[in-house]
Amino acid sequence: MTFLSALCVAATLYGEARDQPVDGQIAIADVIATRVASPRYPDSACDVVFARRQFAPAHTFDEPAALARALSIAFSEDTLGVEATHFHSGPPPYWAASFTLAGEIGDHTFYMETPR
Repeated sequence: MTFLSALCVAATLYGEARDQPVDGQIAIADVIATRVASPRYPDSACDVVFARRQFAPAHTFDEPAALARALSIAFSEDTLGVEATHFHSGPPPYWAASFTLAGEIGDHTFYMETPR
């Protein structure tokens, strides 16, 4: 992973899940990697992260420890092996019924695209 890609992933982990367990942050990094590997999504982590209405990357960083953890996860090779392409926190959004539930970690629920 390039340094720029890692920064994009870290900004997303910080913005989406800085208060979540490490496994939840790794799962979100996995979602980004799964999308990058798929022909249905952009080919770079930054393009995936900044696609319209997909992720909420942080633009300011006021918790140094959480940022350091996010950067560490972004640069690591650790994965959970879940091939999820989507996640949410809170009540299920309208699109959740059309995806396959992959699991829950912390406040986030993860989904895989349903084969058609």
